[in-house]
Amino acid sequence: MDCHQSGPVPAVGDRLSSLCDGVLGRILSFLPSDEAARAAVLSRRWRHIFAAVDVISMKETAERPIPEWEDGDWSPGGYDRPDVDPFYVPSQPFVNRVNAAMLGRIRAPRAPIAPLRSLRVAFKEFEGTDARSTTAVDEWLSYATIQAGDELHVDLCFDQEPFCENTYALRPPDVNEMVDNHMEVPDHDDDDMEEVEDSDDDMEDEVSASTEETEYLVPSFLFRCTALRTLRIGPCSLNPPAAISLPLLDTLLLADVSDKNAAIKWLVSGCPRLADLTLQACNNVTKLSVPHTTRLRRLVLRCCHYLEVVDADLSELRVFEYRGIVPPPSFRRRTNNPSRITSCVLDFCGEEVSDPGNLVRIRNLFHLFPSATHLQLKSARLGAGVGHGVFSSAPAFPVLATLRELELTGIVLDKDTTIIATVTRILERTPSLEILSLFFMPVLVETKSKTLHKEDIVNEHWLKYDPYATLILPVGKKIRCLRKKTKEINLVHYQGALAQRMLAKFLLCSAAVVGEVFCDFAKGPLTMQTQLMEEIRGWVMNKSANMMFF
Repeated sequence: MDCHQSGPVPAVGDRLSSLCDGVLGRILSFLPSDEAARAAVLSRRWRHIFAAVDVISMKETAERPIPEWEDGDWSPGGYDRPDVDPFYVPSQPFVNRVNAAMLGRIRAPRAPIAPLRSLRVAFKEFEGTDARSTTAVDEWLSYATIQAGDELHVDLCFDQEPFCENTYALRPPDVNEMVDNHMEVPDHDDDDMEEVEDSDDDMEDEVSASTEETEYLVPSFLFRCTALRTLRIGPCSLNPPAAISLPLLDTLLLADVSDKNAAIKWLVSGCPRLADLTLQACNNVTKLSVPHTTRLRRLVLRCCHYLEVVDADLSELRVFEYRGIVPPPSFRRRTNNPSRITSCVLDFCGEEVSDPGNLVRIRNLFHLFPSATHLQLKSARLGAGVGHGVFSSAPAFPVLATLRELELTGIVLDKDTTIIATVTRILERTPSLEILSLFFMPVLVETKSKTLHKEDIVNEHWLKYDPYATLILPVGKKIRCLRKKTKEINLVHYQGALAQRMLAKFLLCSAAVVGEVFCDFAKGPLTMQTQLMEEIRGWVMNKSANMMFF
């Protein structure tokens, strides 16, 4: 690290300014570039420190002016109106701000320029057809590759919008079930549903066509940067050259990247040291093939809904994450070595799993991580697709003997009488479980009236506590992990409905050695939360356990 000092050092009182430029530059590199540049006004000593900052980090935000009351209407203040304020200055374009940050590193005449270590730029909205914007991004990448030192990390996000619009939806219940769970019965006609489906198809075609027109094409010289260690980019289009030279690249994230001419496969083949691979919303990718010489340690597949086959050597994999619809892709393992996956995240978005064939695909997915110690499972219905048939007595399903921490996230309907049996089947396959966390997602109900009064917003809450309801629990059901291993139970967004109370009572009354109980209540009246808290305190077997309520 360079210890050159570009300015006068104060004699007393300021120890921070007495540090060398390299240390101060590394400290400022943890701030966004615009905030790091403001340090130049602190003193003469800090005037040229920005040249020693080895990170350029900028994020575009949609900031709006605070409205002011004028003539009985809300409107932007005069400071943002050129016809009112004679000193009005329009906001600086985001591209110009990034250019200024890069030029600021080379404007210090007396300070040596630190090699660029990281380039992080996040757009709020990016138009791939705008020649000025695409040219600027090409210049940024060229600047980064030229100014790079021993290592370079590039993170370019061209769109900060959610990459997947699939919601967690339960199976359409019959009328009686909707009435029991206090849900509104829709009155859609068949013609209306057909019109909605046709409009959705037309919208998907328009979105795909517009995406192809506005894609940013990554320049080919980036794939010959020998110092590149990390590349996170998207949405964009790839056209890698025939000779890819990325000998040090170990982390690759591709978000909404079009896989034309098998560009992703060709890019992965040119990264011999690749250890962390993430594909996010790459909808036109149907097959992922990783060379046999590549040993991945982390694989993340998020919302690649058309991915069918993953062909890779997973013998060195430690972390696996999948988020998408069911069925998940099939995995072709090239070796018979035992799996070493220790942490796994499964997030099944979309509709609830009910098809037997899809349940078999999910069961086969669990064979990838029989030795996992941490598992997160999220689906529309809590435990659905796992408790119903997968964690059954079928001998083909492995017992997760080494699992220590389990997180279950999903919806539990008010009168779901099968929730205890569902969770029981899961816990019977995890004999060494120590930490159990349940995240209860709310049931989103659409109402016909869109007019909300102020008192309705204030009084709205999610608690559904009925102190006179009878909690019926299974008799003689003993789970090994609850009796001997489980030391911590967490309940998040606990709403106090009948099914949730039955499940909480069953778990807390069965956990003989539990030492910590955490409960996060949903929004609701304090009196109702207090009643639920006292009820949970009475269920805990170990009265000396540490209990926290929020």
